Formats: sequence, structure tokens, C-alpha cells
Amino acid sequence: MSDEVIRIVVSGALGRMGRAILDASADFPNIEIVGALETLEKLGGEKTIHVGNREIPAAAHIKDLQIPAGTVVVDFSNPIQTRELAHQCAPLGAKLVVGTTGLSDSDQALLYELSQTTAVLVSSNMSVGVQVMVSLLEQIARQLPDFDIEIVELHHRRKKDSPSGTALLLGEAAARGRQLKLKDVARHGRHGLVGERPPHEIGFHAVRGGDIVGEHIVIVAGEGEHLELRHSAHSRMTFARGALRAAGFLAEKPRGFFTMRDVIQLGAS
Repeated sequence: MSDEVIRIVVSGALGRMGRAILDASADFPNIEIVGALETLEKLGGEKTIHVGNREIPAAAHIKDLQIPAGTVVVDFSNPIQTRELAHQCAPLGAKLVVGTTGLSDSDQALLYELSQTTAVLVSSNMSVGVQVMVSLLEQIARQLPDFDIEIVELHHRRKKDSPSGTALLLGEAAARGRQLKLKDVARHGRHGLVGERPPHEIGFHAVRGGDIVGEHIVIVAGEGEHLELRHSAHSRMTFARGALRAAGFLAEKPRGFFTMRDVIQLGAS
């Protein structure tokens, strides 16, 4: 990360992840929070929010914030807000880190189009540990082609999308390792008399309850043996620090499309 001051706007600032990012920014002396984006309902008419002992300008639309060119917008909001930001960042000279989940294929295409004029980083999970897990799973899937792969994800009761973005990230890695398309082999849960498990199927199972921050388990099962990969997030600060690390990485890029693999310099599997 550069030693120069990196100016950040947090989108979804009053959500669980937004608050964690604001708190985590205190651990990054070269990061300055210059603005916050949130819905009018959550802002309740306020035009500032408190970050430590500072008052930060807040608005529902980024055009209402006076941000300098080169500002990095860190977005953990919702697909509608992310689409709005994708249309507005380039004219403002802003860069965009997206951690929003539940994005459609057209949303992803829009973000890639934006990356032709400014720097964009998209990842459904900002944890460095998860990124290593994804890389390992791709290698395992390639080296154990006859083993069955099942992905179990656990999250808090308020999570809206299923399966999680991280589970899909893992599924994509497994499919990629076997030169398959995930949409052709994904199986989301099982119920009733479903028959034998087809070869190459990748199973997804979602658990929701309590305040579980995030846990992902990948079971790779063969004849006479199986192995497991497991990642447990102890707090949202894990993702917040990763997002700020991503912002520092993106601040040095004039344009282009990136993921967390680029941030932690994971080469091709």
C-alpha cells in the first residue's frame, strides 16, 4: 500500500459491513474517510456521520459528495446501489471496490465495462484466508477429478442471498479446476428421492441462524477417504481490513479489473 493519503468513500456506511470498515480505518494511518453513502431512510435527514472524533459528509447519492478525483469508493450495499455507483464513478474520477453480493451477470458485465475507464475491484469475500482457500480448492479439484465436492455455508439469519457469494466463489474454483461451467454442475440442496449423485456435481447447502459471521466448509470425498477445507470468520473486521487493503491496492491503479487474488498476489493455479 502506498504511503500517500488514500481517500475513501464508504457505500452502505451504516450497515454491518460499512460500520466495520469505518472502525477498521483507524488501523490504516494513510487512509482518510472523506464521505459516506447511505439511504435517506437510514440517514434520517442527517448530512454527516461520526467516524471517531470526526464528522464525515454523508449523502444518499455520490454526486452530492464533493470528492476529489482518485477517491476510492468501497461498496458493501446492494445491487441497485452498486449499479448506480458503476454509472457514476467514472465521470467523477472515482475508483470502485465492490464487496456487494447477489450481483447478476449483467451487473458483473457493467462493472467490467467500467474498468475500461477507471480501476475496479470486485470480490464477494475480502478475506485473504478465503482467497487462499479458493486457490487450494481449484488445485484439489484438478488433482482429484473423481472425488465429490460439497460446499456448506453458514451465515447469520439476516443474510438475504443464498448461496453466499463466497460459496459461489468456491464453486467456480472447483468447476474451473475441472474445466467445467458451474451452471452445468451446480446442485442446490437435496430433498426427497433424488437418486444417486451424478459425477462432477458440485453441491451447495446454506445454513442460516443466529449471528454467525460466516463459515464455509468444502468436503471433497472419494472412495475410502475424504478431506475438508474450512474457513471461519471470527468477526466482520476480517473482511473490513481486507476491503481497506484492496482500496490501497486500487488507489495505485489508473484503470483495470481486479480481484482479491491480485491484492494478495496469488498467481494462476
